[in-house]
Amino acid sequence: MTTLYRCRTALSEVREEFGALTPPRARWSAEMWPGRIGLAVYDDGGKRRAEAMRWGIDRDIVDGVPGRRPISTTIWFGRVAPAQLARFEAAHRCLILLDSFACPEGPAGAKTRTWFGVEDRPVFAWAGIWAPAGDGKAFCGLLAVANRIVPGPSMPVILDPDDYDLWLRGARHRAGPLANRPYLESRMYRETLAEPWNGEPE
Repeated sequence: MTTLYRCRTALSEVREEFGALTPPRARWSAEMWPGRIGLAVYDDGGKRRAEAMRWGIDRDIVDGVPGRRPISTTIWFGRVAPAQLARFEAAHRCLILLDSFACPEGPAGAKTRTWFGVEDRPVFAWAGIWAPAGDGKAFCGLLAVANRIVPGPSMPVILDPDDYDLWLRGARHRAGPLANRPYLESRMYRETLAEPWNGEPE
């Protein structure tokens, strides 16, 4: 499960790369852990709109079952129960913006961060869903089976620019296959660093 990613971009780049309306100013975390504020793009009356949102949707909003984990930061579309499917209609879908995501590697107690990104795109989109949260919005990302370079069982569902409109506006039966597709490892890079995995500040 992905619990760390980076979003080092500017609103001008978001406007250019995603064709999205942006606020005059926005604050988000360059290094994203669950509960932090990131950038997401959603459909607003036929136009793409970028907004700062919290990473993690209240669990009872996602599946209607209170008393489980307080937030859901990721979800497998292929394991969604019928009662949850309404949350995956076009009005609730979004693009989560990032430049790379990390996986822990190494021995227990000494794990380091290995970063993964897309070779030809400095900022790319992770398929997600969003929901109102207090006086703002929150999002969670969809997972697919990992490809051959990403360790572990899962990885973010990475979308190409040609997929954006289908994910944001398409009918669920047409957009759904995008959410089960691992990204081609030949189009990704892998960067192993000596950064300790547990680098999140208290």
